[in-house]
Amino acid sequence: MHRFKENLKMVRKHLGETQEKFAERLNISREQICRYEIGKFKTPSWEICEELEKITGISSKRWKTDEKIEEEEIK
Repeated sequence: MHRFKENLKMVRKHLGETQEKFAERLNISREQICRYEIGKFKTPSWEICEELEKITGISSKRWKTDEKIEEEEIK
C-alpha cells in the first residue's frame, strides 16, 4: 500500500490543490492528508477511496491497490 501516498500527492498536485483544499473535498483534515502523503497512514478507508473516485474518476477499488496511477487517467 506504499503507492497510495505517491498517488494521492500526485493527484492533488495535478489538480493544483493545497492539502487544505483537497482535504476539504475529501471531508478529512489537512493533517490527515499530510499523514497519508508521508506514509504515516498507509491504508485509506473505503469512504476516502469513494470520494477519490468521485473527484478523479479512478475506481475506488484501484485506490486500494499498489498500482501507480498516471496523470493521464485523471478525469
